[in-house]
Amino acid sequence: MKEIDEKISDLEKELNSLKEQKEKEEKAIKLSKLSSNTIELAELIHEKLCHWNHTDGCGWYYEKWDDLNLGYSKKEYYKKAEAILKDVSIQVAKKVIEKL
Repeated sequence: MKEIDEKISDLEKELNSLKEQKEKEEKAIKLSKLSSNTIELAELIHEKLCHWNHTDGCGWYYEKWDDLNLGYSKKEYYKKAEAILKDVSIQVAKKVIEKL
């Protein structure tokens, strides 16, 4: 009976390890689907346009890029950047936003 319990324990550890690995890989895939140019522009737009209190008014620094569905701020600025980049290059967009 002890052997079976030990085997179960070992298999549970292996299962948990595989679940953690899967979660890391899924996050990496989600992040890789986001455009680095769009993220760069979203960060610049936020820097120039956000006047909210970043302690409790804007969640920017509490959110992560790996899952835009978990937050509001980064998702909204990412959408803005995405819309801009449909019409102009990243270079033009950055020049314009930097002038704000």
